[in-house]
Amino acid sequence: MIDLKEFELYAQDFARVWKYFKSLENGSTYEELCSLRFYTDSSMVAVLKEVGFIKLPDEVDLEPLRQLPSYSELGLETKTGRCLLEGRFVFPVKDMLGNILALIGWYPDEKKYITTPSKYFSRKHIFFGLEQLGRNLHSDVAFVCEGIFDSLSLRSLGYPAYATMGVELSKSKQLLYPLLGRKVIGVSDRDRAGSKVRDHDKWNCTKYLTWVGEYEVEDEAIENIRIKDIDDLVKLYDVESLREVIDEELATSQGKIIKLEV
Repeated sequence: MIDLKEFELYAQDFARVWKYFKSLENGSTYEELCSLRFYTDSSMVAVLKEVGFIKLPDEVDLEPLRQLPSYSELGLETKTGRCLLEGRFVFPVKDMLGNILALIGWYPDEKKYITTPSKYFSRKHIFFGLEQLGRNLHSDVAFVCEGIFDSLSLRSLGYPAYATMGVELSKSKQLLYPLLGRKVIGVSDRDRAGSKVRDHDKWNCTKYLTWVGEYEVEDEAIENIRIKDIDDLVKLYDVESLREVIDEELATSQGKIIKLEV
């Protein structure tokens, strides 16, 4: 049972943390992030800004935050007292009302993602992207995918999209499907685990979307690119054309698994 007064205080404190972290941002976050992730389309940049990203400096002074009433429950510190997310591209995980539940730091190193072990955050029970429900409640079509950047790429195409933050999708999260959309389309990665999700309907989706083939590269020195996830697909193809193809397949495909030819 959630103590609503305690949660309200927690949410207020996380909002203060986010405001403080944004004050440390150097102003070049989106240029750096797009360069590292090879994003070039303006629609993707707009989605990144909508979600909100900041690049924290390599050293973060947490002293201004330590007096917050909920500080110990926000999960901001390492065991040595340093900021858990320093030096990373940081973005919030929110509930459907827009309250920050946790912060995630991404960087292309061996760790990739680091998530604050915050009291009210659990991958088992929430999707990334629930704040979209405020404007997309009971949308005609919504997508569920594995990765956070996968969901952002689908959002850049104009679709409501939610990330499971992993290949496992709990029954408790599936109970949220009626809020996400009338049709929930699963997009698991194109790998062995993702194939099991589609072939055995592990996510209990209306349909699944995947693709076959490889992206042919004109440069003979580069081998054809195998597209592992939907984020890769969106990077490589024109946004408007890809949206048109997906819309057509959703409207006409009779099978449980929709396979795009790439």
